[in-house]
Amino acid sequence: MTREKKAKAAARALKASAGIPYVAARRITSAPGDDEPEYSSLSIEELLKPYLQGVCDGLADEPIDSLGDIEIPGVVDIGEAAVSELQIDTRTIDVHVIEDYDGGTKVCTVFAEADLAVEGLMGKSDAVTSAESGLVKIIDFDHNRHYALVAITAAQVVQVEFDATITQDAESVDDVNFVRATQLN
Repeated sequence: MTREKKAKAAARALKASAGIPYVAARRITSAPGDDEPEYSSLSIEELLKPYLQGVCDGLADEPIDSLGDIEIPGVVDIGEAAVSELQIDTRTIDVHVIEDYDGGTKVCTVFAEADLAVEGLMGKSDAVTSAESGLVKIIDFDHNRHYALVAITAAQVVQVEFDATITQDAESVDDVNFVRATQLN
């Protein structure tokens, strides 16, 4: 036995007597021409997708006036009009990097199109007439004594603007805030 093999055997015996498990390390080489896959970080758009929708989900039940200058289509008189749903079209996410800091942090303005669903209150007789003409869908006719809860049936597409702070290298979204929505149709 060579001196090196004796030293390794003694080290294994010492570890075994101390209760330390012996681990043999092996060098693994890749096959010729088999390159290791390169790590690529997510794009800013991919990184922001779930956060943008999460912010929009938080706007449910907010008055539509809080979104910006949004008008209800048609000649519909709805009281207490509120956001029922604001669904981001993730294919339309457009990111503008405003500031890029040394540590990889980016301050961005983000735009995306979204489908806006609106609910509100309407006098019961007006709700029936509007529902017959296809302007609204009655959700709860007996919401209260005088009003029915209705949803606008016309599709409304809005452009939503957000402010975002991200660290792309760390795949971290530090902050996303809703700024406003602008009516597109």
